Order: sequence, then C-alpha cells, then structure tokens
Amino acid sequence: MRPEFEESQFAVFFQDDLTHRNLAGVELAPIGQVLEAKAGFDLGGWLPHAHPMWGLLHSAPLPGLSRPAWNPNLSPTAAVTSKALNVFLQFKRSDYLHRPYATYFGDLGGPYWRFHVDRTDNIGSLPQHELLEELETRTAGLGLVRYVAPICHTYAELEALCDARALLEECVYVAPTRFTPTHTTCAYTSATNMIVNPDPEATKADTWSDIRDALGELATVATDIDDLVGRTAEVAFSLGARRPDQMRYPWRIPRALPYETRTLIQTYLPAAELLFRARLEWLVALVPAP
Repeated sequence: MRPEFEESQFAVFFQDDLTHRNLAGVELAPIGQVLEAKAGFDLGGWLPHAHPMWGLLHSAPLPGLSRPAWNPNLSPTAAVTSKALNVFLQFKRSDYLHRPYATYFGDLGGPYWRFHVDRTDNIGSLPQHELLEELETRTAGLGLVRYVAPICHTYAELEALCDARALLEECVYVAPTRFTPTHTTCAYTSATNMIVNPDPEATKADTWSDIRDALGELATVATDIDDLVGRTAEVAFSLGARRPDQMRYPWRIPRALPYETRTLIQTYLPAAELLFRARLEWLVALVPAP
C-alpha cells in the first residue's frame, strides 16, 4: 500500500512535534534561523518571494520580521552564543506491505514498512545515497546524518501521532552507512526490527532516544557556528558543491553587515545548495555555552 502523504508533509509534522520538545539542554533549529540571529535581522527582509533562498532556508516566503521562527523557543542570543552540531535529516515515506508473499514478511514476522534509498540520481559528484554516506563519514565529529521514516502510512495516523506529541518516537532513524553496498531498501516493523541488507538478517535502527543520547555525547565537541559552517562547507566542496566564487547571486549581501557575517553567509550558501538538492534538512543542535 502506498503512503497517503508526501515526504514534505511528513517533514512538516515531524518539525512541528520537534519544536515542542525539550532536548535536555540541546535546542534544534534550522541553520537558516541560526544565521538570521547571527546576522541580526531577518534574511527574508531583502529577498523577493520567488527567490530560491527561501528553499535553502526551509521557510515560507513571508515578508520581513513578521515571518514566524521555526523554533519559537530559540532566543537570538542563544543562537549566537551557543556551540553547535549538525543534524542532517532526510525524510522518507514508506510503503506498507501486508501480504504474506512480500519479500520480508516471514523474516520480520508479519506486515512491514519499506522505503528506498536513491543510488542513481547524482547530486554533486556522487549518487544521492553515496553522497549521504560520505557526508556521514566525513562529518562524524560534527553531528549526525540520518534517514527518518515513520512507523505509519496513513495521513490520519501521521496527524494523530503529531497531535499526541508521539511522532518522534514512532519513527526509525537509519544512518546511511548502515546499508550494505548496492542495497537500496530498508524494511522495518519498528526501530528494533529492521532489515537494510539483501540477506534477511534483522537488525536495529536508531530510536528518538538514541538520537538524543548521541547528541548529548557529541555536545562535548560542539563548536562555534562559524567553524561548523566552514568545516561542513569544505566537506560539501569535496563532494561537488560549487565554491562561492563559482556562484552568481542575483542579490547582494548587505555591506552594512560585519565582514565575518557576510563571509559566513557566503560560505554557507554553496554547501546549503548541495544539501538542499539532496533533499536534506540541515538543522543545528545548539549546546548552551558554559
């Protein structure tokens, strides 16, 4: 059975649930919102409605400072003074296979969900899945890279889980490097019963609790947002992102901004372009400075 919702709808429900959670000292916000706090004003104030930057910022094109923050609990001061980690998420929707002749019906003990990864669509210099694997490997000390898929397939279930503030727990979080070479599917009934290889060998995905614990452990190596963006951009450049001098912007970054802030935004945009093409949600986990 095909899912009743799009990946973008799943992402909206997931993000809505996420904004209401307490991550025990680690706030999550889109990289665009953090950069707005760094710049000191709404970047949308000088972008036309049709500008592609709205897509990179993962935000609706509403004018000026009236645009609501994605994370309403995040203060501009916290966004600027906190240390930071990356959290890259690619949202997937899953088919529901409920007939006994489905490939992994017997191995997983009954009906299951399944999503596919893309090893064909080149993003930058690599197919999409391989790009995610490289990103995970090369940025391991800077944060997390995960596929995220819900343990449901109907719109009503998805909406109910979000309303109950239970959606984050009813998802599987799968690192790209968990897939064996050439395999393209993840089959699961829960986070503790999953197959990501061509042989029917069940294994375990990450749970939301695992994600929280991993961010807590990485919090000790969190770094300044400028350093995080710079190091992430260098990885993105090595994976095929255009460098700032290769991009032709149809707008100018205001000269009134400090040089360091303008440089930060110019460094961020090429990396964000590559990751947006890979359909990755680039969040920042902010760790309060001691």
